Amino acid sequence: MKSMIAIPVVAALLALAACSGDGVKEFTPSAEEKVQATSVVQDTQALQALKMDLSGDNALGKFSEIQSGASYLTSQQMSRNSSSGSGLPSLLAAEPVFRMGDCAVVTSTKVTYNNCDFSSGNINGYITVSGDVIEMDVSITFSSSGYSGVYRYRGAITVTDTRVDGALRIEYDISSVSYDMDIRYSGIQLADGCPIGGMLRVEVDTSVSGYGNIGSGSAVVEVAFGPACGEMTMKGGK
Repeated sequence: MKSMIAIPVVAALLALAACSGDGVKEFTPSAEEKVQATSVVQDTQALQALKMDLSGDNALGKFSEIQSGASYLTSQQMSRNSSSGSGLPSLLAAEPVFRMGDCAVVTSTKVTYNNCDFSSGNINGYITVSGDVIEMDVSITFSSSGYSGVYRYRGAITVTDTRVDGALRIEYDISSVSYDMDIRYSGIQLADGCPIGGMLRVEVDTSVSGYGNIGSGSAVVEVAFGPACGEMTMKGGK
């Protein structure tokens, strides 16, 4: 099995700067923030496909899609938190592409990566399916163009046609960038694939050293969905 796997890198850090205020306050979300909040839930519900097909490349790609939408929400909140803005070095803002090798072992309920080589590193860990619960703990180690790092996806999420619940944690250390994202799904209800109830909470903590005035930053965004499709309220802070 050979496949290209793209992993988003530091998208949530593009507006990293000093934060002001510790409280979580309601704000008026943009149309794009509403789209991305909905996408996070829908991309997570799409993990249902793993119940039928646990091929290794397919699974990792889905986690990448979830991170993309969540990173947009937190990057926008970092901008609201900031008293001054400072972008991430372009060399770290790129999205590296990993080519997976042939060693993933796939059964009907589990995919296991055991030092699966790709062009610049390896993948270790597992993804399992137990009923409606998808559980994962996958680490991706890479070294390329003078930079090295480790990504990790871990958590357990319940997904059905009408419900998303659970948690996903995304962590990485790449060169002098440390990134820790926590995504919580609390009783999210769906109708025809659209969230109409429950809450999504995305929290990120970051640290960057050695690149000008970029330092530590954090953000939290809470999304309460419903009662109708497309309706939601948002709070943010940190």
